[in-house]
Amino acid sequence: MKEGGYAEGGMKMRTRSETEGVRAGGVDSQMSMRKYYRPKSEADRKRRDHERMLKNRELANIANARKKKRIEEIQEANRSLKEESRLLDETNQRLEEQIKLAYQKLEQAKARRHSRIATRGFTVDPFKTAHRIQ
Repeated sequence: MKEGGYAEGGMKMRTRSETEGVRAGGVDSQMSMRKYYRPKSEADRKRRDHERMLKNRELANIANARKKKRIEEIQEANRSLKEESRLLDETNQRLEEQIKLAYQKLEQAKARRHSRIATRGFTVDPFKTAHRIQ
């Protein structure tokens, strides 16, 4: 079997004489016609090349605009996340300060309680409840 035939999984290429009979219509005839089509003149080829270049440039511009829009969306999301992170950090810092103050008040209350108990004849054991001295 010749190269590019059915056995190798490629399309079978027809010779020019074989395509003469298929010109009436169908996908095969269109494919074969494309294969043998040549530009009529240098000007036609240049015009088609220029049209192709313009189309590719337009597609590239559209793709670049989409990329820019996507980049701007990501940057905006990044800015909002940074702002949210900053706000959360501030809130976290305030809460830590409030916890410290609460622990200080708790320690002060414990100290007052222990001093009151000790003055009334109680012993203060930090691991047990207060016992009255017998």
